[in-house]
Amino acid sequence: MNIRSDVKEFFYGSVWPSVICNLGTWFFIILSLFIPKLSVMAGLVFVGAQIYKLIDRLLKSCPNWNNYIAEDIERHTARAVQKLGIDASQVSLIAPIRVYGPYQDFSRLVTTVQGRGIGAFLRALFRPLFMLTPFYGIKLIMDRNFYRPEFIMRYENEQVKYSMVTQHIFFFSEEQILVYEVKYDLVNGLIYEENTYDYFYRDIDCIETGAKTEEVRYKKKTLYKAFEYFQVIVYSGTGTYAITDGQAGVLEYQVMAMRALVRERKLRP
Repeated sequence: MNIRSDVKEFFYGSVWPSVICNLGTWFFIILSLFIPKLSVMAGLVFVGAQIYKLIDRLLKSCPNWNNYIAEDIERHTARAVQKLGIDASQVSLIAPIRVYGPYQDFSRLVTTVQGRGIGAFLRALFRPLFMLTPFYGIKLIMDRNFYRPEFIMRYENEQVKYSMVTQHIFFFSEEQILVYEVKYDLVNGLIYEENTYDYFYRDIDCIETGAKTEEVRYKKKTLYKAFEYFQVIVYSGTGTYAITDGQAGVLEYQVMAMRALVRERKLRP
């Protein structure tokens, strides 16, 4: 699995402050028990590592974030075609609608597509305890690509960037709207949730559009970000809700074309 190191360091920082904090804590405990006079030095190292960790993350940048999102949309479009069992000639009525937004409901205890089963659940459950042991610091040294996945949002160049992403891809056939939904980690591409939906035009009640400010919580901070959205709703009241994060023309042109297509197909005898 390929790691995008610039994305990893932008959201999670370098591994070395974490190594120093982890091993420094145990070094401090051992010195406190056997050589109390040297424990102050270990404590200063620990505090210095915490400051370095904060500064290190603040100085990181990720200029390729938008390029990675675009690459993933292309890759997920090909995956969507496979999952939905369609080809380009079947879904060429109008251009596919492809949008993305933050994966806010990410949880480390979620069962992943690539890692199902009780083993994956237990690893996620006991990972916080493992991180308190010196073996975690040793693991970071041995595997510098290791990190603890989290949903993180950061501002850079007047843009909100996030570590966990949701993408929706809408295709349009003669009889149906077919939807592919994927929620994944931008650092390594690991998919946590993946769903497909299909809606017959005759069953669609309405297509709702709008804009609202989402409250996004990250640790003890609350960020407010305005998103546009649209939702395909069927007569049963269910449907697919998709966020579009600053993608120009989606609501004005693409969703309007989808609405026109739905109206035209519903009026057919």
